[in-house]
Amino acid sequence: MVNIPGLVAVGLVIVSMAARGDGIEPKMRDPRLPAVKSVEIKAVAAPPRAARESVEQCGRFVLSKAEVRAYLRKAREVTRHDYLHMLDWSPCYVSGNVTFAGGVTGVWGINHLRAGSLTLRNGRIIYL
Repeated sequence: MVNIPGLVAVGLVIVSMAARGDGIEPKMRDPRLPAVKSVEIKAVAAPPRAARESVEQCGRFVLSKAEVRAYLRKAREVTRHDYLHMLDWSPCYVSGNVTFAGGVTGVWGINHLRAGSLTLRNGRIIYL
């Protein structure tokens, strides 16, 4: 026999959790990055060796220096776990170097679906 009131209660709990975003969207915070002083693009749309079939798809993915600056200014930080398990992944990426105001430098990477990472000179990795 089906327990209708029990099913309704479970459904309401799921709907309320989804409405609040519990566990569905990664928690984001401001990475508090200094202003970008300069951006250098090193690799454009280069898929990893294991994904050579993506070369055609990746060939159309490019970012300008202005787009990278805007991304780093607007992006929000997520945890490593959320970056690896909740954000969409793409083998297509653009990467390079960045220098921030105050002399802080780092290496950045942004994939086709706009997940990215920034490794600062001091070893801190920021998942975006």
